[in-house]
Amino acid sequence: MKEHLVLSVLAKDRSGLVESIAQRVREHEGNWLESRMTRLSGKFAGVIRVEIDSEKSARLQAELESMDSHEFQIEVDREGKEAAQNAGRSRIVNLDLVGHDQPGIVSRVSHALAERGANVETLETKQREAPMAGGTIFQIHARLGVATETDLRELQEALDEIAAELTVDIRLSEPELK
Repeated sequence: MKEHLVLSVLAKDRSGLVESIAQRVREHEGNWLESRMTRLSGKFAGVIRVEIDSEKSARLQAELESMDSHEFQIEVDREGKEAAQNAGRSRIVNLDLVGHDQPGIVSRVSHALAERGANVETLETKQREAPMAGGTIFQIHARLGVATETDLRELQEALDEIAAELTVDIRLSEPELK
């Protein structure tokens, strides 16, 4: 029987981090299913989902957790059955925001999403200089899981209110099928 493990990694960035985890997964005949990883300010952070035979799971978990040190932290969790059950109850929607940077943008938007039951699947934010306009531009790109019965017009209207208050542009869109 197969099971899924979710690995959370935080480490001081260095060459070979991903390889050291991938090697242990391979040695235990696990299958690396998906991951999200990034480097920010000299730190490496990642979340990895692995499929493995149940009888090999405990050994892989113990070996991965033995890698934990002052400069490398890893947490291993078994994926619950509710994750698979909830997958079919939502649809994916993109959220894009752009505007002058100011404190509170992420807080206001995430509060509006949470109030309406939207789940942040991925969230990427960045700042960039706006030489022609002066100041700094802030951008958000997020993928949201929203219940199939959610009225996207109502969600967009709530976001439009925030956009008007903060003088930013916020757009929801459904991803194009490829």
